Amino acid sequence: MTTILHLKKPKILLPILVCVVCLLNIVACSPPVCGDNEEFKEDGCEDCDNTCLNPEKRCVCITRRPECKCKSGFVRHCPCVAVSNCPQN
Repeated sequence: MTTILHLKKPKILLPILVCVVCLLNIVACSPPVCGDNEEFKEDGCEDCDNTCLNPEKRCVCITRRPECKCKSGFVRHCPCVAVSNCPQN
């Protein structure tokens, strides 16, 4: 009789264990909340600054305030665009 009860416990615990693993996976994969002057990157949050990955005299770094919520400055390594395509602030 104890053998039958012993076999039923793993069947009950398995779905519970699967649910716990799923919940932990969802929490671990959610992106971090960045600060006011940061942008989310794959490896975490980065500060916004006035640098550009490939600066040119004819190009400026486009501001991305709606995406990174920068109060001031440009997003690090953002693409350069022609001055005529820049937003007028």
